[in-house]
Amino acid sequence: MAPAYKLTYFPVKGLGEAIRFLLSYGNIEFEDFRLESANWAKIKPTMPFGQVPVLEFSGITAYQSIAICRYVAKQVKLTGANDLEDLEIDAIVDTINDMRTKISAYYHETDEIIKEILRKVLFDETIPYYMERIEAITKKNKGHLAAGKLTWADFYFVGVLDTLNVICGKNLIADCPSLQVMQQNVLSLPGVKEWVAKPMVPAYKLTYCPVKALAEPIRLLMSYGNIEFEDFRFDMDDWPQIKATTPFGQVPVLEFKGTTAYQSIAICRYLAKQVKLTGANDIEDLEIDAVVDTVMDLRTKIVEYFYEEDAAVKERRRKPLFEETLPFYMKRMEAAAKKNKSHLAAGKLTWADVHFVGIVDYLSFMIGRDLLADCPSLQVMQKTVLKLPGIKEWVVKRPVTDY
Repeated sequence: MAPAYKLTYFPVKGLGEAIRFLLSYGNIEFEDFRLESANWAKIKPTMPFGQVPVLEFSGITAYQSIAICRYVAKQVKLTGANDLEDLEIDAIVDTINDMRTKISAYYHETDEIIKEILRKVLFDETIPYYMERIEAITKKNKGHLAAGKLTWADFYFVGVLDTLNVICGKNLIADCPSLQVMQQNVLSLPGVKEWVAKPMVPAYKLTYCPVKALAEPIRLLMSYGNIEFEDFRFDMDDWPQIKATTPFGQVPVLEFKGTTAYQSIAICRYLAKQVKLTGANDIEDLEIDAVVDTVMDLRTKIVEYFYEEDAAVKERRRKPLFEETLPFYMKRMEAAAKKNKSHLAAGKLTWADVHFVGIVDYLSFMIGRDLLADCPSLQVMQKTVLKLPGIKEWVVKRPVTDY
């Protein structure tokens, strides 16, 4: 029998997790439908106001995450004991949502200059202002956000916290001991504890060798988009068996929704569309494609040298590669990055930047030196990409490999 409730949201925690916590706490069975970003354009017109999450039950399609949380809280007895306590709960929840809105505005800003302005205000003023007061309220309420007891306000904050941490690139409650206690309490509650421990099968599975190389741009793009994925790194001894199962005997391959996607650039381009890192028009996409293909041309020339087994032939290839090819390409790519304000195309962050930064360790390894040593604009681009929310966390946790 199908669950009585169906929650529709993206395959992330975001605004859906607090609802999941509340339903789990109340032992309310629900279908956790996580839509693929690629299908959002089709699903969006079916939503009441073109937004998610929505919760469907008894012929009702409920929308607005806070309204849904408040309703579910009434069903699981996590509201206030009277109107005044409900007022207190509503006030702190709306305050948390105010902070979330300011953080979200920074995260989704595409103009680099404006984003940097927003960043300084957000991190130097806004976040400290809110967190100092929210921590004080929690301390006053004995480890809770309102009414001196466990309410749905606690669930809302803990549910949205991980997403805010990812966007900000740091733990917002690192200096908030009362909020830390509250988080631990909520995550230890019956139902919630089991939900958190419940294994969620990632919608995406990436298969590649146990290195960065051609797969790392894909990993960076999915991390940037907060897309959960299984990072399957096979043992090289198993490659003969795995090779026979791939479309053209090559990796990486990305499996999702019955699709087995191949060719690293094609996969990157697809993911870039899902995480909004493509161009604003066909001309910008042309510019992005051109520079990505140029980077791959350079990779091909380096690979021909690196994997050459005949020592004499390899030596003959070395001189033109290091004295002609590399200077030719890198001079022009550095000039392109300088022209585009430390980006490779369209004067802004695009998947071309993420692709290059993902593959550059591999290229540097093959030539035995830092490819960007004399390229200051490309160095700035590399630092920018590696500090992006999602990517920054991935770099910290990814397996350590030479390339």
